[in-house]
Amino acid sequence: MMFTGKVLDQQELFESILIRLGRWFRAKWGSTGVSLDDFLRAPQNFRVPNTHKNDTTRVIWTPPPCGAVKFNVDAGVVGNNGTAGIGGILSSLVIFSKSAGPADPALVEVLAIKEALTIYSACKWSGTHKLIEESDCAVAVCWGQSRDIIEILREANGTADRLAKAGINRKVNLLSVCG
Repeated sequence: MMFTGKVLDQQELFESILIRLGRWFRAKWGSTGVSLDDFLRAPQNFRVPNTHKNDTTRVIWTPPPCGAVKFNVDAGVVGNNGTAGIGGILSSLVIFSKSAGPADPALVEVLAIKEALTIYSACKWSGTHKLIEESDCAVAVCWGQSRDIIEILREANGTADRLAKAGINRKVNLLSVCG
């Protein structure tokens, strides 16, 4: 390896990298009391300090109130205006997953909300239970202009997300109804 006209062997290159890494470590985390000599003697003993909070809470799906059903929907798009899929799950009773062709990501999310409404209107629960739709797309929720279309965290929409992603390459639409 050659640096500014000087040829370095493997050992010299390794030491040069180690010194630069040690200096970077000290500059970034100097308050840890680590000396450059300590770092150079045993770099394997050093870890990057954990700067993330340990109080991360697990996001879980919450069931609908009595007299209501929840339809979680999502869309998946490959690239911008790429191939898309939509998916949704209605309170563990109905699932759907289908291809939506090439489309804008926000528009596809609206299509997922519309598909869920269409399926719900054909279900026996439509006359007896209020529908709450949940989506992780703020734009689609805003366009829906309804108190019954709610924005949720992406982490709480995992099943709908998986169904939407599966729909991207789906040749045959999936609709499964239980009960």
